[in-house]
Amino acid sequence: MFHRFHKSGTRPLGQGSVSDTEFEQIINMVGIDRIISPDEWLEKIRHGKLEPEDICVTLDDGLASQYNVALPVLEQFGIKAFWFIFSSVFKGGIDKNEIYNRFATTHFSSFDDFTRDFIEFGAIKNNIFHTPAYREYFSMMGQKAPFFTSGDFKFRYVRNFILQRREYEKMMDEFILSKDTEVSQLARDIWMTNENLEHLNSTGHCIGLHSYDHPSVLKELPLKDQEAQYRSNKNHIWAVTGNPVESVAHPLNSYSAETLNILNRLGVFCGFRSDMIPHVVSTRLDGIGLEIPREDSTHLLNAL
Repeated sequence: MFHRFHKSGTRPLGQGSVSDTEFEQIINMVGIDRIISPDEWLEKIRHGKLEPEDICVTLDDGLASQYNVALPVLEQFGIKAFWFIFSSVFKGGIDKNEIYNRFATTHFSSFDDFTRDFIEFGAIKNNIFHTPAYREYFSMMGQKAPFFTSGDFKFRYVRNFILQRREYEKMMDEFILSKDTEVSQLARDIWMTNENLEHLNSTGHCIGLHSYDHPSVLKELPLKDQEAQYRSNKNHIWAVTGNPVESVAHPLNSYSAETLNILNRLGVFCGFRSDMIPHVVSTRLDGIGLEIPREDSTHLLNAL
């Protein structure tokens, strides 16, 4: 599972960014011959023949750095990949979480420094990090993402559970302005275009679902809103590629059994989690293929 990329020798523009050289090293470490194409992957799932040793490459969020930096490396090795995109950014929208990540990476020496200043700027009370609820969250996320720093845990807890979305975005936008920059400036050239998607599709890559506008906790949306997220996402991809949309990467690993049933109804039978922890929430036998674990690029970098 990959997100952000940068050219070797240049400054990363987002947390967890992988250089083109590191991407090559990861592919060589994993083994080119072990990596199968999306077409073969889907065919194996369709017939119940996916094996534990099967590996594919997935890229989330439709970021321009994937197209500009990762794609040439994939082409060099002759590898096809899954590209999971959310549609709002292809229709003139922006995803503020990605912009905020760029801000944290480019305007602070570390993510922990960013979190410290964010908590201070927003007057967030530190006692929330000494509650049973936070300890439970810390324990759960520590298993899923052991590479997170203390700042990662605190920031995500505040973002996902303490602040409402509008409250959080208002605070972050004001925080950005306080550092003499603005959202529109940070948003330049972050995402791919429909033309990029057309090219990927025409050259054998697979475009899959990742929701319409990447909500922070999709599973907590009303079911009709979850379905609208994925139906709009699917309609956009189908309009660009003309192909059936049969795969999904759960945004921020957020889904429920009801979410999987919605995806089944939309014709999606291949789904990816955001970690390697076995997890089964489906009440249907055909839901198992919608909970395939993935190894985060940070783990892969640490293994080099």
